[in-house]
Amino acid sequence: MVGRPLAQVQILDRAHALGQAYTTGAKSRYYPYERIVELASAPRWDKPGFVQRLAELGIRAQKVVVLRQIDAQPTAGPAGRTWYGFDMAAEMSEDAAVRAGQTDASRMVWKVSSSNLALVRSLAPGQALPLVITVGGLVVAGREIIGVDEAVTAEVGDLVAFEVQDAGPWLEAVKFSWLNSGPGQPILWWDLPQE
Repeated sequence: MVGRPLAQVQILDRAHALGQAYTTGAKSRYYPYERIVELASAPRWDKPGFVQRLAELGIRAQKVVVLRQIDAQPTAGPAGRTWYGFDMAAEMSEDAAVRAGQTDASRMVWKVSSSNLALVRSLAPGQALPLVITVGGLVVAGREIIGVDEAVTAEVGDLVAFEVQDAGPWLEAVKFSWLNSGPGQPILWWDLPQE
């Protein structure tokens, strides 16, 4: 991928976000040309442009939550979670249990400020916060936060697990675009424009 740092390409590869990789005898890795062209020409967003795009798509939430995940890593976690991070193969799996594993890896567990925790707990039925999942700066998936999983949150103490649902149609408009989220924590809370 021309113009992308090697570390970024490696994390996207390990998360299976570049498509099927092919390895030669010299251990070089190759990816489908069409996929690389698609990613090279994908829209690029900075924070102001991205939140404005979500507002244009009709998102009326107070905030968007951006997860900056790494490739899937095994771990013993709460509520039977066996890994964290992101794996496109799990996200696209036909097996509902495998897809649920990816959802668990994304929804728990996060360090959340008291004000953002209060915001999530105050969501009324029918309200949600967009949850944008990125790997290596690429928007790879999304969900919508609809509450706090209080049982898991109580189990882990000072970290939070979210209750989530599938993302609305907004996701298809931003999926597989590049998001420059700048420096910071693995979970970001960005204000959305309000009418």
